[in-house]
Amino acid sequence: MGLARKITLAIISLLLVIGSLIGVFSYQTAHSQIQKSVGIEVLGCANITTGLIDPIMIEQLLQGDQFRPVHRRGTAELDGRP
Repeated sequence: MGLARKITLAIISLLLVIGSLIGVFSYQTAHSQIQKSVGIEVLGCANITTGLIDPIMIEQLLQGDQFRPVHRRGTAELDGRP
C-alpha cells in the first residue's frame, strides 16, 4: 500500500470518527432537550388527568358496574378537608 493510500485512509477514518462524534453528541443534546420539554407537558397533563379521576368510579368499574351513576366528590372531600 502506497503512502498516498495510507494518508487517504487516515483522513477518511478521521472524518468518519469526527462525523460520528458530532452525530452522537447532537443526538444526545437534542434528546435531552426534547425529553425536558416533553416531560413538562406529559407530567403536567398527567397531574391534571389524575386529579379528574374519582377512585370510587375506578372501584365500581373494576367490580363491573358500568351503568350506575357515580357520586362525584370534590377534591376537598377527597383530601379530608371540610
